[in-house]
Amino acid sequence: MAAPDPETSDLPRSVLLVLFILGLTVGCLMILRPFLTALVGAATIAISTWPMLLGLERRLGGRRWLAIAGMMALLAIAILAPLYYGAVATVQGAGALSAWVNDLPHRTLPALPDWLDTERLPCLATSTPAPATTNADVVEILNVPF
Repeated sequence: MAAPDPETSDLPRSVLLVLFILGLTVGCLMILRPFLTALVGAATIAISTWPMLLGLERRLGGRRWLAIAGMMALLAIAILAPLYYGAVATVQGAGALSAWVNDLPHRTLPALPDWLDTERLPCLATSTPAPATTNADVVEILNVPF
């Protein structure tokens, strides 16, 4: 009786091993998917600031910990300062936005343009209601519950 060929007997094992590795890879990517954007952003910042870190380390006499602390402080300020000023501007503008929204029902709509005159467009002449003049009229015509 002839001995089995080792290349053909290992084929199912090799296929299952490749499928298992592919399954693990897909599973890992599914788990990492929510974090990929943050990882790419962090890698971009790390790669782009690496020469600055090395230059700062050289200026500080080779003390890497001090260079890292300085870079972290600079990056924290560079990232958090715009967020802070954006939040301040949003809070300061909230009162004006609230007043504008509360004033909307009292504002009138602009007049219809000349090209939309109901006498020139016969399809609109008989079926259009009276034009709305305020936002409250529009809400009433559309039956939108507010």
